[in-house]
Amino acid sequence: MKADKRHIIASCIFLLSIISLIAALSVSSYAALRPVSGYARDYDGPVMTTIDGEYVGMEYTPIIRKDLRPFARLIYSITIPDYVEDGEAVAIRLNSTKFNVYLEQTLLYSYYPEAGEEGRPEYGYGTTFYIPIPDSSVNKELRIEAVVEPAVSGINLAFIKFGDFASLEVETLFWEIEPLIISYTLSFMAFIAFLAFCFAKEADTRKSLLSSAFLLMLLSLWLFFQSRSRQYIVENTVLPATVSNFCIFFLPYALYNYFIYNYPLRKERRLRGFYFTSLFFIACYYIVGILSFIGVYGYSECLTLATTFVLAYAALLFLYVCYLFFAEKEKVGIFLIIISIMIVSFLIEWILLILKIGLNTSVTLEVLACSTVAILFKSLSVYLLETKERAEKEAALTAVYRDPLTMLRNRSSYDSIITQPWHGERFVDVYVIDVNNLKQVNDSQGHSAGNMLLKEVAEAIIETFPYFNQLGYRTGGDEFVVFSPSSPDRSPEILTEKLKSKLSSKHGDDVVSIGYVRIDTKKVKLRDAVDLADGRMYDDKKSEKNF
Repeated sequence: MKADKRHIIASCIFLLSIISLIAALSVSSYAALRPVSGYARDYDGPVMTTIDGEYVGMEYTPIIRKDLRPFARLIYSITIPDYVEDGEAVAIRLNSTKFNVYLEQTLLYSYYPEAGEEGRPEYGYGTTFYIPIPDSSVNKELRIEAVVEPAVSGINLAFIKFGDFASLEVETLFWEIEPLIISYTLSFMAFIAFLAFCFAKEADTRKSLLSSAFLLMLLSLWLFFQSRSRQYIVENTVLPATVSNFCIFFLPYALYNYFIYNYPLRKERRLRGFYFTSLFFIACYYIVGILSFIGVYGYSECLTLATTFVLAYAALLFLYVCYLFFAEKEKVGIFLIIISIMIVSFLIEWILLILKIGLNTSVTLEVLACSTVAILFKSLSVYLLETKERAEKEAALTAVYRDPLTMLRNRSSYDSIITQPWHGERFVDVYVIDVNNLKQVNDSQGHSAGNMLLKEVAEAIIETFPYFNQLGYRTGGDEFVVFSPSSPDRSPEILTEKLKSKLSSKHGDDVVSIGYVRIDTKKVKLRDAVDLADGRMYDDKKSEKNF
């Protein structure tokens, strides 16, 4: 029954994760495909660009400028279109850390952040700024003058939109929130895999679930810190680059561990090459970090280099898995799907980085996020398989060591523990409990009434004595033994009276006779303690009026 409940819970969690992922992708699709609002409009005209006073040309957003010298001055100029009405504003998404916005010669907005806020990585899409426009500004020049900070090797002008404040916020909300939904969904999946790891018992299952959780965690972190929305949560300027590089360099190691622990092969395979290569990636993370710190490589160069190597690693692993699947008939189909999706995602990312293309979409994130569904599916399958096998083992043990009538441990279980050294608490209370007049109940009311009485006695024992599952035994037809860890809060006298009162409320007084003794297990053997408690049980039976 427990296994069925766990299966239902795990299935519901998996379904919830898929629904969350579908919701995130639906929001993204809606934001990308729905008609342009009548109130928030994208500026799709030309943008005149100059760098340090030199005319560059007419361009269209998004405009990405890389490899600029520190403190270079960029000027983006547009003409405010005819459809802009009085009282509207302009939304500008820019990753520059210092800039001014002018209408003709009038300063409209100035952004000079406090220390510690500047230096967003150029791979990010910056922040959206909402700037009111004076009335009667149609056909006037709107000019953005930006300065390249040393921590940023380029400037990205993602978009320019016109409209009222409310519509602009709604328009950009869809563009912002989808990557966060995907990232948090993947984090939730990683948490579920880790939770399953905590509850798993078998060593192989724990390795499988932990490797899945690690891989999902890396993917979720990488997606989050590559998303355009991270600045809403993280203002640290160094953290996104550091975490992104960490995730990309540690990904081969996570993939390797996920593969070997989740897809056991029928034959011993030589995977040492992939293992040592994944360790080499980890070493490269620290090497590249040092080179980046001293200024040899910038953030984009490190990311491009890492993506190239990871793409090559994934491609080789893909070819090897194809060989295992098609030639050796190994059961690695799910991993083949996962690695295929990852290769497509990294290939898209690699092309965008090489060609220096910036997209106002999260296509790379969405493609990569699809692979996590298969990862979580495999993780939950492993956990549910172990749960099913564990339930079958417990059922088998129940048949051998449990009394089917009372569900306490039976005589065989009692004999096994009484002959072995005690490994529990040092001080133990030993109780011997005997049901009085059971034969008379069987003779006068039938065996069903006698069985019901035994069940009620067992239930009273369960309710009265702590740790009953491991320490309560039915040792004979009408006799029970309980081993209970001693405690100042649980005196044997009080527990004995409590048990008798539970039964007397329905069956009258003297339903059971009880003998008990408190022992130090280092000095007294359990068998001797049971004999002593058994003698005291007979003393209790003789003291009762009916016996």
